[in-house]
Amino acid sequence: MIVSHKHRFIFLKTRKTGGTSVECALSAICGPDDILTPGLGKDEGSRLGELGPRNFEYVPPFYSTEWPNLILRFIRNRKMPLDYYNHMQAWRVKRRVSRAVWNSYYKFAFDRNPWDREISWYYQLKAHGRRTGSFQEHLRQLPGARMGNHGIYSIGGKVVVDFLGRYETLEEDLRNVMSDLGVSSLPPLPVTNNRNRTNQQPYQELYDHTNRELIANTYKREIDLLGYTF
Repeated sequence: MIVSHKHRFIFLKTRKTGGTSVECALSAICGPDDILTPGLGKDEGSRLGELGPRNFEYVPPFYSTEWPNLILRFIRNRKMPLDYYNHMQAWRVKRRVSRAVWNSYYKFAFDRNPWDREISWYYQLKAHGRRTGSFQEHLRQLPGARMGNHGIYSIGGKVVVDFLGRYETLEEDLRNVMSDLGVSSLPPLPVTNNRNRTNQQPYQELYDHTNRELIANTYKREIDLLGYTF
């Protein structure tokens, strides 16, 4: 995720929506005082630009309401997440930036057709050894193992971004956002993180009626919000 003080925007990075490509492009226009969280994997170098990840360290003030949650996470994971980080949820970003930044900066995110997104998510899990079975076996773990993005760009179920774009029109939507912010020098979006998916069939061919309805019910909020259809 990115907080740009230079251009007064907050980019909330969702999963399987081209977020790394967006970060690659945005890193070229960010300044030294902006917050760029560390990425993962092979695209780290191209994503971060010359200055690299920066300003993502964070320690809450002693009166912060975040301390109880941080302490519980430390007890559970032996790790206290004090930094800004990849795929950070809006409610946590809101707690860590100042009220003036949250209220005045332009906030945006992207989402994707959930039927297509779930296939991409499956192949990523498989590439990292977290799935060994078929896509149909993967779907049997839903809705308990859902990978929704709604919680990244909403707080308490309410969407809090000023603009929610679509993966399907990613570059056009991003350029429109930048144009609204007065940025005209955004480089083209690079192709990143597309090496995992080995089956390039249209997503419709990988679902039967039961699994199609499973996705429709599991990700109903995203589907209704952006008007996606199978």
